[in-house]
Amino acid sequence: MSLASGHAGPCVRAPSRVIALVGVGLLCACATIQTTGRGTTLPFERLERARRDLPDLIAGEIAQGRPAQAFYALEVARSRRFAGLSAGSGRGRADEVPEVFRDLDRSFEAQAAPIGPGGRSRGLAGLKPRQPEAFHQVAERDDQAFWLGQQEVARRIESIDKRGLPYRLALAGHLVITTLEEIQRGLAGDQVLLSFHLGGDAVHVFVVTRASARLVHLQTPPQALRLQVSSLSGALRLAQGDAWRGVSRWLWMALLAPLGPEVARAKAVTVVPDGFLANLPFGVLESPAGQLLTEGARVAYLPSATFYHAIVQRPLSADAPRMLAVGNASYPEPWLPLPTAEVEARAVSRMFDDSALLVGDDASEHRVMDAYRNFNILHLATHGQFAGAAAAGASSLILTRGAGADGHLTAAEISRMDLSHTHLVVLSACETTLSGSDDALGSITAAFLAGGTPTVIGSLWQVSDDATARLMLRFYDRFLELGSAEALRAAQAAIRKDPRWQHPFFWAAFVLYGMDK
Repeated sequence: MSLASGHAGPCVRAPSRVIALVGVGLLCACATIQTTGRGTTLPFERLERARRDLPDLIAGEIAQGRPAQAFYALEVARSRRFAGLSAGSGRGRADEVPEVFRDLDRSFEAQAAPIGPGGRSRGLAGLKPRQPEAFHQVAERDDQAFWLGQQEVARRIESIDKRGLPYRLALAGHLVITTLEEIQRGLAGDQVLLSFHLGGDAVHVFVVTRASARLVHLQTPPQALRLQVSSLSGALRLAQGDAWRGVSRWLWMALLAPLGPEVARAKAVTVVPDGFLANLPFGVLESPAGQLLTEGARVAYLPSATFYHAIVQRPLSADAPRMLAVGNASYPEPWLPLPTAEVEARAVSRMFDDSALLVGDDASEHRVMDAYRNFNILHLATHGQFAGAAAAGASSLILTRGAGADGHLTAAEISRMDLSHTHLVVLSACETTLSGSDDALGSITAAFLAGGTPTVIGSLWQVSDDATARLMLRFYDRFLELGSAEALRAAQAAIRKDPRWQHPFFWAAFVLYGMDK
């Protein structure tokens, strides 16, 4: 197996030109990876010494022509970040959770809730920590725990084959890091994995299929990409005309065209984004021929390749689908009611023979926590709060208060739930996958993935109640037949055929994290 490493041609050139340059080696150097049974890794001692400077370690491995080692170091960094986003708030017993996560009203100042005109959008308010130093202490504690866990895994892995580790052990704590060779073995024949890395002034992409792996250095700098991603996001959110198309095509040429024929051939494109790229709806990128990425392939996101490797080992379940639908809780001020979310929850619950419905006063945090263990599909149509990377565990979904619960189902609480029995969580709320500039993904989504859910669907921006309800009904209508990713793709295609909902604002916000089948 070989992995080519090189610089892609200018983003405005045709893909065939870029591929030709890479193929003849004019702009890249190819290196053969010496593999072992367990794949290419880095010694724990070297990783631990670089724990504060993992980006420098990754850059150094790339510069020295060791892309497989760079991939492994990048996976360590991502696993550490994912563990912090999802479980950094204190995985374990409730009394082990730091107090800053137990009293949101005292620990945070709520920012303005962008709930949209007339309350017709599902809002996500911002939270600002009152005591940021307290969250730094929590992060330091979690960092120490992660590296102690890495040390223990390194000690034990010498005597076992980690492919034999049980699913929960492989996932819990995100400690068993996946090698490039292992992720290749787990990919489907029609699948390409694109692992992006923003390193200083450079953008690198690992283009991985079952048969090949290459490292591509994009010529477009991160600053230019950030501006264009922000521009596309703004054009999509405004839902005005075709202003989004020019930016979408620019981003296709900058991000996808240089990556070679693997993307064009793939029926499944799996993206491991980095930083601001997590806020980019890759499915809406348009080729020069006028085809959207989602029209040719199903698109899924991952927090890391390590997460994917863990969930593909998850034992298959023959359990019949059982849905818990939650919608339109009794919200405190300033949250406005979401009547269409209640209609949506009622409708999707009726699509399953075995289901339960919690709306209004019944949609309480206590009732949800009591019931979720009995269902393998969770549908949550509600408002939410985003606390940012510094205090990710405090991000929450808003439910009805009562019975000793504050109505905030926080990422800290979600990440401690045992969700290993679930097939799917749908967050039919606004911006549940939206990330901060340094996050890999939104903390609420991360928490559900960390709890053991293999697939989470969430939204990148505020979508109207009506459009969301229609999309969700179409999604569940095809879900059991097609699987989650294809059903979402089919639902989005159906929505955009309606002249009222053609603009990507109405259908492109929802993205899938995790398993695409």
